Amino acid sequence: SGTLPDPITTAELMSYADRLGLSDQQRQAISALHDDYKQQFRILREGEVSQFLQDMRGADSGGTMPSRKDVEDIFKRMSVLNRKIESLDTQLFEQMQNVLTPEQAANMPRVGMARERERCSAQRMLWVGGAPAVDLSELVMEQKLPDADMKAADSILASYESTLTSQMLKLQSASARMYLDMFDTMEQMGLTNVDFENDPEGMERFGQAMQTVWADLTKKANAMAADIGELNRRTLSSLGGVLPPDTARTVRNQFYMKAYPESAFAFGDESMFDSALRLRDLTDEQRQALTTARDVYRTTCDQIGQQAVQAI
Repeated sequence: SGTLPDPITTAELMSYADRLGLSDQQRQAISALHDDYKQQFRILREGEVSQFLQDMRGADSGGTMPSRKDVEDIFKRMSVLNRKIESLDTQLFEQMQNVLTPEQAANMPRVGMARERERCSAQRMLWVGGAPAVDLSELVMEQKLPDADMKAADSILASYESTLTSQMLKLQSASARMYLDMFDTMEQMGLTNVDFENDPEGMERFGQAMQTVWADLTKKANAMAADIGELNRRTLSSLGGVLPPDTARTVRNQFYMKAYPESAFAFGDESMFDSALRLRDLTDEQRQALTTARDVYRTTCDQIGQQAVQAI
């Protein structure tokens, strides 16, 4: 539920296999390793993780702000459990190395970074903006590009992935620190012992102070999030120069709709043209007219989408 990372799913494992170019035999081998991994993860989930989530729910102080010590303890335990999950992931990846060719093994660090970004994104309570960064590499991989196009894109994505991973981890760390700083500041203001249920005036003072404190504390995190946004936009522009035009458009629009979900309305729905073009007995003139209408519609929606994103 956005507190700790979930295990590597079968779908994610197969996406790693696609990235590495594994054979059917290799996929069977890593699937067996993955079964063992899931069993170990279940033990952790039903033991320490379950107890942590139960204790975390029990930390609700019933109408007052929890103590700074309790909050610090929660973050420390989260960090310990996150490292244990990371350890299980690392163990799986190390075991996978035994079935890889040297060329495939050379790409494993990028698979490790992809999982690191996934673990980071999964802890949603640490994302100040409410939504983790969009991963352009994932969007490109989903396009199932021909080898030549993928090679051209990969030359851009290799350095992008390293930078994105580093920036996401820094933002996650800053966000965790920010929560504790908030408690310290509220404590210094003497507002940590307000009885929310029986002291409406104190509750109002608390709310006003919280808005001011939070706005100040989030400035650094928001600036770091803006840096990630700029990295994505810059990389998207570079990909547009090497990907086929239709693929570049698909990746761009998917990125916009994920990064700026409020803009999704603006990118249109071309399904009516797809349906019409599948009709039998279309004349060449009708087919050309439909194609032209689709292209005009597509271009217009793209322009509206760009305007929406710019406004957001």
